[in-house]
Amino acid sequence: MEMQLHTLHHELGSHSPHKKPRYHNLLDAATVLKKGRLSVFDQRTFIEADNLFNKQLKDNNVSDPRLIRLSLHMGSLIASSMADGSLWQEASRASFESWLTDESVFPKPWINAVKTTYQLLEKRQKQP
Repeated sequence: MEMQLHTLHHELGSHSPHKKPRYHNLLDAATVLKKGRLSVFDQRTFIEADNLFNKQLKDNNVSDPRLIRLSLHMGSLIASSMADGSLWQEASRASFESWLTDESVFPKPWINAVKTTYQLLEKRQKQP
């Protein structure tokens, strides 16, 4: 969401430069989201989360090209869902995790990778 707010600010400002000051609230909102996110995990964890998830895919022998494409930044998305769930929206984690572990959508090896990634990231959460 942070990146989308930054992109929206840039695009709107580029399209209507004279109105750019009006769009500064988008950057303010992105800053609030970032501060909240970083209160749950440090920035390094978000970066490492992608590698963590990719390792779980490899360990679970996930090789379907469709799933490999889908896995791009999935670790950081999992971490983000955990941060959102801890801070503002409990349903964020629950709904994202539910979808990623839906057996009618994903194979068991993918689901195992998702569950393990959530468990490993739980150990890295900052304590309040």
